[in-house]
Amino acid sequence: MAACALINRETLLEFLNNMILHTQYSYNEEFSQKLAFEFTAVGSDKSSYHGYEDIYSHLLSDMLPTSFLEIGLFLGETRSTDLFAWEQMFPEAKIYGADIKSHLLFKSGNIQTFFVDQSRPETFLDLKNSIGNKVDIILDDASHVFDLTISTFENMFDFLEDDGIYLIEDILYENYNMDSWEQRSSELKEYFDKTGLTYEMYATSKVHSCVDSVVLAVFKGK
Repeated sequence: MAACALINRETLLEFLNNMILHTQYSYNEEFSQKLAFEFTAVGSDKSSYHGYEDIYSHLLSDMLPTSFLEIGLFLGETRSTDLFAWEQMFPEAKIYGADIKSHLLFKSGNIQTFFVDQSRPETFLDLKNSIGNKVDIILDDASHVFDLTISTFENMFDFLEDDGIYLIEDILYENYNMDSWEQRSSELKEYFDKTGLTYEMYATSKVHSCVDSVVLAVFKGK
């Protein structure tokens, strides 16, 4: 569930200095609206709370991926998952998912899911072996804990195709709720600044109320 709370304008503007704002990136409205519909249809909070559809339209609408992997899948103890939305958006692609809840894993249509535990690096190797080929898009929507997010990135970035995109969701702006366990924009910025990789952070139109509505995108090969 999103960390939704109103924040004051001055604090928000300070935070957004390091972001690409919603008004600063273009997006395909048709793609965005369809993605919002598909997210809502599967019970995802990616649109209703976060407004991620515009960011993903900006980043992904011109891509024709043949493979997509999302890490972190299930809402509660049901098989409700964003993978069904991505299958609708990319009907020609193989859609893979990975989650720690092994009892909910399934295979359906173009979708296939596998076990992974972010705290156990050896399971990333098992995941890559199970999928086989590198993928075009990787999306981390798992624990949102900084150390686990970085471990996932370091174990999975090499599994991304050379022109692929690696996405990290639900990043918390720095000064909100300093006791929160969620990953923060500043610590991710500090880490990725040292990698030499090309990356950007994008804030959605809903970041003023849902303060973890930031996506980091790493562009491989740029």
